[in-house]
Amino acid sequence: MMLNELYLYFGQIDHCLIPTLLAVFLFFGGWMALTWSNAAKIGMKDTPAGDWVQIIFCGVVCFICAVSCFGFLFFAENTENFLDALGLFGLIKGLAVYVQRAILWCFRLVR
Repeated sequence: MMLNELYLYFGQIDHCLIPTLLAVFLFFGGWMALTWSNAAKIGMKDTPAGDWVQIIFCGVVCFICAVSCFGFLFFAENTENFLDALGLFGLIKGLAVYVQRAILWCFRLVR
């Protein structure tokens, strides 16, 4: 029964599933590249603190990507307006960048 429900759910949203997953993977890759370059810039790349920065950001990124993906799909399915859903995804991504900068700034102060 559950497999049928999943099939029906994904069958209804297949028009936006592939672009959403592509956007999430691009977002994840871009975020990790940005995080690694920022950690290198502040001299934390090869330190234990740098490892913790990476672990924290990995957790934050996974959470934000999951929320973005499901929020994007839910919003697109309910409003049937792709541009509104894309705007919501962009808003979440923009807020995530500011969170990342704030965390890096705090680590810089601690150092």
